[in-house]
Amino acid sequence: MRKKALVNCPDISVIVPAYNAEGTLRRAVHSALSQTGITLEVIVIDDCSRDNTLGIARSLEAADSRVVVIARNVTSGVSRARNDGLEIARGHWVTPLDADDSYVSGRLAAMLAEAERRDVDILADNLNRCDIDHRPLGLMFEEELSVGREISLQDYIDSGTPGSVSLGYIKPLIRRAFLEAHDLSYSDKVHCAEDWYLYFSCLLNGANLFLLADAYYNYTIHPGSHSRQRARMVENASHRLLAHKKALGLALEHGNSEIAAQMKKRLPYYRRFLMKQRAKKMLLDLSPIASFVDWRKTRQHSN
Repeated sequence: MRKKALVNCPDISVIVPAYNAEGTLRRAVHSALSQTGITLEVIVIDDCSRDNTLGIARSLEAADSRVVVIARNVTSGVSRARNDGLEIARGHWVTPLDADDSYVSGRLAAMLAEAERRDVDILADNLNRCDIDHRPLGLMFEEELSVGREISLQDYIDSGTPGSVSLGYIKPLIRRAFLEAHDLSYSDKVHCAEDWYLYFSCLLNGANLFLLADAYYNYTIHPGSHSRQRARMVENASHRLLAHKKALGLALEHGNSEIAAQMKKRLPYYRRFLMKQRAKKMLLDLSPIASFVDWRKTRQHSN
């Protein structure tokens, strides 16, 4: 990331990658623009959508000078889109907002005040899990987060193991100066775990992270068939395995042998999980064939 002058900068740059999000983009952007008590810019990056996402983004830009639109002419994924946003972001703080999610009223002012009071590099909140109509489904972090607390690198890498929820889901405020000082951005070689890898990189470089118990972010959970969910689990596990391999390499580059050893121990878990999910998917894919064979055998026997 290139350093930008801190003159006439808004408090916060909200970065919104969007791909085929015509049904939800307005809600997401409006939830950011309606925030009070802070100055902001909203950067929408259309990742060469096939629907009217870009048209909606342009109309939002025309209606409010705080909205900036970047139109990519090729689909490159969420990491590249967010990095495009980071490249032009002017805010003292940057924060992500997915095009199908939204902010609770007052979120950014409350988080900015806490971030400055605690003098942290990263400040995150809990997440409200919602369905596609934004009906509540509960909190993302429940037992893990009864009160706010500092998150160490050890805490972070321990999350996401069986019985806990990965802290890679957080949508935090990040001090832009910290990202620029350490030349950090989203890895375009990591998909589905690009957030996890960026926050890991920040903590490895000495960032201090505080996690609030309060939930100000509405995180959308999409429904899907069992087969689609299974395929998504396989894909996500594959990307998380890649992210952990990269994290292992990064820890070694930083000379942190202790963290590198812990990351290395986690690789077999993801490999076993991936093999198990692929085997289950294969059995499900074969089940219609097995049913057909059983039906043919029954027909032959009856004849």
